[in-house]
Amino acid sequence: MHLPNLRAPVIARLVCLLGLLESGTSSAVKPLILNADAAGNQASRFDVDGNSLDAHDGTLALFGSEYWLYGTSYACGYEYQVNSKFCGFKVYSSPDLAHWTDEGFAVPPGDCAYCFRPHVLYNQATKTYVMWTDAGGAYHVYTSADPQGPFTQRPNPTLAVGGAVDEALFQDEDGTGWLIHNTTQVAAGLTADMVVEKLTPDYLNTTGAKVELGLGDVEGFAVFKRNGVYHALMSDPSCAYCSGGTGEMTSAAMLGPWKGAWSDPDGVHQSGRKEPRMRARIVNKDNCGGQPLAVLPVVQEDESTAYYFISDRWNNRAPNESLANLFIGPLAFDSRGTLDSIRCVDSFTASLKTGSPGAYKVSADLDQTSGFEGFRHYCDIKGPVQRQQAFTASRSGTLTSVSVTTFRSGAPDAPLFLDVLDSQGALLRSTAIPVSSIPWAPKAVAVNPDIPVSAGRSYLLRLRSATAAGCYGFEYNDGNPYMGGSESYSVDGGGSFTAEPARDVKFAVDVKAAVAVRDGIRGGNTQGTHRPRSAPGTYNAQGRKQGKAMIFAPVLTKP
Repeated sequence: MHLPNLRAPVIARLVCLLGLLESGTSSAVKPLILNADAAGNQASRFDVDGNSLDAHDGTLALFGSEYWLYGTSYACGYEYQVNSKFCGFKVYSSPDLAHWTDEGFAVPPGDCAYCFRPHVLYNQATKTYVMWTDAGGAYHVYTSADPQGPFTQRPNPTLAVGGAVDEALFQDEDGTGWLIHNTTQVAAGLTADMVVEKLTPDYLNTTGAKVELGLGDVEGFAVFKRNGVYHALMSDPSCAYCSGGTGEMTSAAMLGPWKGAWSDPDGVHQSGRKEPRMRARIVNKDNCGGQPLAVLPVVQEDESTAYYFISDRWNNRAPNESLANLFIGPLAFDSRGTLDSIRCVDSFTASLKTGSPGAYKVSADLDQTSGFEGFRHYCDIKGPVQRQQAFTASRSGTLTSVSVTTFRSGAPDAPLFLDVLDSQGALLRSTAIPVSSIPWAPKAVAVNPDIPVSAGRSYLLRLRSATAAGCYGFEYNDGNPYMGGSESYSVDGGGSFTAEPARDVKFAVDVKAAVAVRDGIRGGNTQGTHRPRSAPGTYNAQGRKQGKAMIFAPVLTKP
């Protein structure tokens, strides 16, 4: 019923402003990109408001001075092959690949029944952003004047090779656009081949120029060009939400010939049956946990170009992929330009010539928080299982807001309760959060207790629900990121709790300081040492969604 406490400390690091410049005159932005904690567990990614990134099977691109992530949303409850509840295509922007702003929907929920894999190119000639998507048996094309959308659907394109499912886009140095897709029109016993088709100058259709590579079972493509050589990465074999190997083919021209194929007499289909076939050169055994999403060329501080591999990290092939993640890591090449085997690094420091430092957004009244980094998720809050987090207020005043990052799995039939208690377990305030207010993707859900708290005293935030179906989840960190309290759990409906000292739930509390009136002078309470230090400015150098940034001192973990 409870999670094992790994007690593995994560790397002590700043919670905010990971894109701060190194000392000296460096003009590069150098954020730490975290894929996993010190124990190798996948680390959740959140936007600057503290909600998980909900954009999957799409792409990551650089437009102007910002990085843009597009993907399928699953937060409204879409389940592959279960329902047709399309949740829309989400879009996020970032100045540094580490801090992401939710820009809303590029394509709104309900726009189609089965849509996936939004890929976007900017057409310099038409001053238009063009999106191609897999619409389940057809491709949809959308356009927008801005990278965040909204995108408007255009007439469906005509392909030179039908039977297409997955797709990706590539833009060459001269502005030529290319569609890379698979086709199920293959010989008996095979599954899907890779096809390259040239796009029309406006990127809205194909020209008919094409090449088929002759592979047997591939999908999930990403193409990039390095030193005059085109590299195509793909997932082998093809399967929904799987983590097949990363195949690679190379060519001196997009229409071929493509090199790297080999005959595998022992090939295996996703179902387990034998599938002898032509395969690409395998450069990673599992796409770092998913399927290729994109390869992003990034100009470095020294003006050289690095290539970052981005992969969907699927959530164990669940029909709803709200909990799926991203992998971002650098590619390496030998002296001849051959791609080395892809390393699935837990973290690395990026070097971005284009970009600016980012930061998470927090309230001006923030009093306590466990931060944003190094968290992972788990779902077991239902019936007799409850979770609670202790915190110590740093100043006296009114507890105006309590935020806990939560999500739902399945179909809960009762609300989630967020209780505030004193350190002895006496209930101070209880708030019911309706099922409809909790998405499938982890979200920082806030309630407003509006109760008095005192500096130096401890309080408890308790999550519980009487639901008999599904469960409610939470984000947690076993690196002891918050030293003013810890998490504990109950399996008997709150009768008793077992402490997990190194574990903290992702939370934040706001306290509006009490105002004293004495001799005609008004002043706020300044007690406490746990409050983070404020920093002026905004979290986004482009100035959107203004909010105060916060700098947190490095956290020391317990032994």
